[in-house]
Amino acid sequence: MAQEQVRALRKYFAADDQKKFYYEGIVGRGGQATIYKVKYVRPGGDLNTARSLVLKIANPKRGSDVQETIREKEILMDLRGCKHIVRCIVGPGDSLAPASAERNWAWIYLDRIENGTLTGFMNRAKQNGMVRLPNRVLWPIFLCLVRACIAMAWPRNAEDLNESIVRTLAPPSGLTHNDIHGDNLLFGSYLDHPEHGRTPILKLIDFGLAARM
Repeated sequence: MAQEQVRALRKYFAADDQKKFYYEGIVGRGGQATIYKVKYVRPGGDLNTARSLVLKIANPKRGSDVQETIREKEILMDLRGCKHIVRCIVGPGDSLAPASAERNWAWIYLDRIENGTLTGFMNRAKQNGMVRLPNRVLWPIFLCLVRACIAMAWPRNAEDLNESIVRTLAPPSGLTHNDIHGDNLLFGSYLDHPEHGRTPILKLIDFGLAARM
């Protein structure tokens, strides 16, 4: 079944005359979807400038909850401008568009965050004999967590700015993640910013169990 899905995915990508997406490999399978590494080539670009993405596919033949993935995509679209939450990517002419009617798939393209999970970082620190992390490392991590929570409560459309609260905010959205743990927090890039110069930005992922209160 897994190889059949990969073959179908490759077929959809190959059928696109513009060749926007390229399959790279499988990342793994979660509770409700399979995750793949793909490349996205912008119009007029090539593989040398392609954007690295992950593709999350829910396939009912593999027991996936398609409606959950559709709901997750809707939530992530509302959070697209949030710096500390994984970014959902939507572009023109999706190569997988026929798969919705033909196979009842649901899917999400997401920015690939390459620097590992918070759990992995903590395990490596222990293996290297660290009893406790220094405050200069802990505080940026805590700030990222706080900013991700602020983003869920008050989504914004300014990905280049940190999430913060002001006195004139509207009522919170009521969105809850319901699955925050070390494996759902990924380290992104180092940034030219005081909070992320020594410790890379930390982003919240996997909104499959998210709900609005």
